[in-house]
Amino acid sequence: MSDKSKFEIFGRKRRQHVRRRSGEELQEPCLQPTVKHGGGSIQVWGCISAGGVGDLVRIDGIMNAEKYRQMFIHHAIQSGRRLIGPRFTFQQDNDPKHTANKFKRYLKRKEDQCVLELMEWSPKSRDLNIIEAIWNHLDRKKIKKQPKSQEELWEVLQNACNNISANVLQKRQESIPKIIHQF
Repeated sequence: MSDKSKFEIFGRKRRQHVRRRSGEELQEPCLQPTVKHGGGSIQVWGCISAGGVGDLVRIDGIMNAEKYRQMFIHHAIQSGRRLIGPRFTFQQDNDPKHTANKFKRYLKRKEDQCVLELMEWSPKSRDLNIIEAIWNHLDRKKIKKQPKSQEELWEVLQNACNNISANVLQKRQESIPKIIHQF
């Protein structure tokens, strides 16, 4: 499974709740400081399987279909082979970069060459990608480390990603049937 995510130096991906009494909303303990635009951010792409974590790739600038194809060639295929083996099944969402004709033709060639098998993903399906939980895991690690720059943020994310245990991945994988059952 693969996906991309944005991480801000300051701020959180998750909503933060504060309990307070009526009339306390402007008191110091009930306030959360903010920085306009998160004080800087970086976007990353990553992939995982039940067997491990693939490459974490820093995305510089805007990712278009060609940039995604290059990243796929240099990171997704190698990660898939390393984590799963030849003819691995690859899952991605229906982002326009993933469904661009040029990229679809590239994936078709890779399927014909028995490099991978692409999992079809319904355009209106709920996101069952367990990598979302991994992004939240990385966000929690980032908050604990409190990086002060984009470079520090990148180091924190790489270290956190490299230290994700097989136990964490297995728990996320095991949660999928429970999520499906909730439909």
